[in-house]
Formats: sequence, structure tokens, C-alpha cells
Amino acid sequence: MTLITEKRGDDTAMIAGRLYAARVPAARQILDSLDGVATLDCTSLEYISSAGFTLLMETQKRLSKDGGTLRLAGASRHLRDLLQFSGLETLFELTGAGK
Repeated sequence: MTLITEKRGDDTAMIAGRLYAARVPAARQILDSLDGVATLDCTSLEYISSAGFTLLMETQKRLSKDGGTLRLAGASRHLRDLLQFSGLETLFELTGAGK
């Protein structure tokens, strides 16, 4: 599946498919438009590479400079495990359980 990104309001975006290096620029356009306390719906995110993780960390850093944060909603068990194994689970607020 190709990457699908969509902004859903001022503080919410959705990402679906596979997020890897070649798809980061498309995802960056959406994530760069988020401000404040933002939610990224990851329910349909099938795969994320280290380049995708880097983009999420850059977004979190940018938002937190102004008192905001990036919430990851519906993260799969696999994504949660990857965050835990990499020591990044405390960097993001995880909401709603994914598959």
C-alpha cells in the first residue's frame, strides 16, 4: 500500500500505509502543518522505517518548542513495541489501542 496522508482539522492528521524514506517528504507536508497539541491517527499505518521515526521525532521537537505535543492515536502493538525497544515511548503520548 502506498502512503496516504490527510489533514483532518487544525490539529489532527491521518497516516496510512507504509512510511519509509521515499515517502517522508509527502508525510512532512502534512506534519509540518500541525500546531499545538496535535494528533496523528496511526490506525492504518502498516510500516514505519527509521526515516519515518526521525520525522515523528522532528515533529515532536518542533511542537514541544511552543508547548505542544504529538499524540499518536491507534498505534498498533508492533508500532508500540518499536517505540518501546527504541526508548521513544516516553517521547510521544499514545492514545487508543490499535490492532
